[in-house]
Amino acid sequence: MSKYFLPIAIACGLALVLSGCARTPESQMTTMADPDCQPDPATPQAPADIRSLNNPLDMTPDQLAAGRDLYQDSARPVACAQCHGKQGDGTGPLGRHLDPSPPDLTCDFYRDIPDGQLFWITREGSNFMSNEPGHTDVRRPGRRDRASAMRPHRYFLTEEETWQVIGYMRTFHSE
Repeated sequence: MSKYFLPIAIACGLALVLSGCARTPESQMTTMADPDCQPDPATPQAPADIRSLNNPLDMTPDQLAAGRDLYQDSARPVACAQCHGKQGDGTGPLGRHLDPSPPDLTCDFYRDIPDGQLFWITREGSNFMSNEPGHTDVRRPGRRDRASAMRPHRYFLTEEETWQVIGYMRTFHSE
């Protein structure tokens, strides 16, 4: 063996060990095979007491129909499908013009997000935009100071309507 083998082997082993230390367990959990399904790490996390909430509604056919109607057409100021797409795949007519584009809610990652996190993002927005009705500070291409253009819907959807939408979104992952 050459005199360089042992130092090179030690250096490679050390590099391998140190590269594993750079990743947190949370970043390891969100690593997926499809790079388009990666969550934006800048998206704010709900406070723990909200994140731990479960959808309190029994998602009956009537509740699902109400959630579908809100998602597809009647939510204000903009129906969810306008950005997230009719199928939840992030290809809505408005979403194509947003930077960053809306997430593909059909990805496995979104199946596993707690109900409380979805509730909070829907109510508060994912970028801390103003909650004032009529506020028009929408993300413009080239500006990356916010996680997304997701508007807060707290003044437009009741809590029950928010849970109905979340219940409907869960149908994107029915197996």
